[in-house]
Amino acid sequence: MPAAAIENALAKDAWDKADLVALLSATDPDDVQAIRLRAAETLERHCGPRVYLRGLVEFSNACANDCLYCGIRLGNQRVRRYVLSEDEIAACAHWCAARGYGSLVLQSGERRDAAFLELVERAVRRIKRETVSATLPRGLGVTLCVGEQPRDAYERFFA
Repeated sequence: MPAAAIENALAKDAWDKADLVALLSATDPDDVQAIRLRAAETLERHCGPRVYLRGLVEFSNACANDCLYCGIRLGNQRVRRYVLSEDEIAACAHWCAARGYGSLVLQSGERRDAAFLELVERAVRRIKRETVSATLPRGLGVTLCVGEQPRDAYERFFA
């Protein structure tokens, strides 16, 4: 890709398909460095110079699905299964909040049974309630990675 195409793309605020192809096809070290610098400038302009930490709590590796690509699939009998208690999940959240993390991900295998949904709902509610502070006035942010769930489960988690 000619250097002029990359220079033209980097001079723009919005890119079309040809610009994206030029940028993603760059192999010349000087062009790649120019793209990296532009990316860093854009990141700092929109997000600022700070790095925000996010904790990851894998609170369960029990899964009801048998997806062949997945190491924790239901049919894998070699996996030692576990589910953290609500207290253990909360302790992880407190650890993150005390160290200045802004959020955490609660991750697990995919289940839809009532006990699982209630655990997630209680854990999120407790984390939000117990991590409120001057630096986290709304409590620790929580992102869920718990597989596909029915709409009412998402509504419960959000509430």
